[in-house]
Amino acid sequence: MKRLLTTIVATSFVPTAVLIPGVAWSSACNEEVVVDIHMAAGDLCWDYRGNATTFVGKFAGGQNVEVRMSGESAQFDPVTKKDIVTWEARSPSVEGPDKFFADAQVDSDSLTFRTPASGVYRFGFSPCAMWGGKGEVHICAK
Repeated sequence: MKRLLTTIVATSFVPTAVLIPGVAWSSACNEEVVVDIHMAAGDLCWDYRGNATTFVGKFAGGQNVEVRMSGESAQFDPVTKKDIVTWEARSPSVEGPDKFFADAQVDSDSLTFRTPASGVYRFGFSPCAMWGGKGEVHICAK
């Protein structure tokens, strides 16, 4: 009985996945890919290109930080039944020591803020529907 039930359950899920149109890059915002920010001595900026979703690094208190993010976005075209891939803004956000949080305006690819304290800062972006697509991150701290 267990084998039959397992087979029925397994095959009942296959059509559901096949019926979803388009490439699904979105990971329901729960498959975080973390990259460490490493600025070489004397460097003021750090650049990244890839599929990461979260960027973590140590910053000193009182630094002026500028962040820019953009990346691939796929929209399913029901007429052609294909994904249309474009390059769009990703709205950056940051969390830091002492519950610090800042985020960019919607549809803005940049965020500027002053670090209130020394410590670890975590940068992310929205919309998370862009998670999994290629992107670019540029972070400068002075």
